[in-house]
Amino acid sequence: MNIKKIKIGGHVVDIHSFDNFGSLSDEIGLCSPAKNSIKISRSYIGDKLHEQTILESLLHEVLHFIDYVYCGYVLEEAVIKNLAKYLLYVFNRNDILNFPDDIDFMGYDYEIKYDFSFTETTKPIAIDVNRITQTITMGPNMVDGEFNCDGYKITRLILGILNVINGEYIEDDDLTDNVSTFAQGLYQVLIDNKTFYNMFKWGK
Repeated sequence: MNIKKIKIGGHVVDIHSFDNFGSLSDEIGLCSPAKNSIKISRSYIGDKLHEQTILESLLHEVLHFIDYVYCGYVLEEAVIKNLAKYLLYVFNRNDILNFPDDIDFMGYDYEIKYDFSFTETTKPIAIDVNRITQTITMGPNMVDGEFNCDGYKITRLILGILNVINGEYIEDDDLTDNVSTFAQGLYQVLIDNKTFYNMFKWGK
């Protein structure tokens, strides 16, 4: 693992990789916001970890830090654990930053609809997730006469992805309440950290 630093919000976080954590042998990752650091072990109780397990552990700790910076540290350990597991699958199987037509969620294909006008409501809708029809529908690209930038549209897609994962597999109220802000943080981390971004397969 050749990543040494990662930018999360206004923080530049140091990433330290160890053969093991010594006496903390039941841990494979540690997030320390007060020290602006993430520690990752390459082994667990004497066994060398698979590279995908190490990546999932890093993603897990990064998600903790996103929660700390963007949401105020509100998500429980079990929520972060499940988010890391499902996002690892989504990031490896789908090229989400390049406007995919569909997204594979653990074997379920969701169609992505862009620039959609929701005629049944007078309130503006940025995104709608329908787990019955397996669609993620994005609102109009133009708002108040101005086009939304690509970054805004991808952030909405990430929001839809998080909503599917939460709705189908986690069902956590704190994540529901903070999912929009968390999506913005996750987008920022993926865009600002090329080395971290390149650790995932993105459907290749």
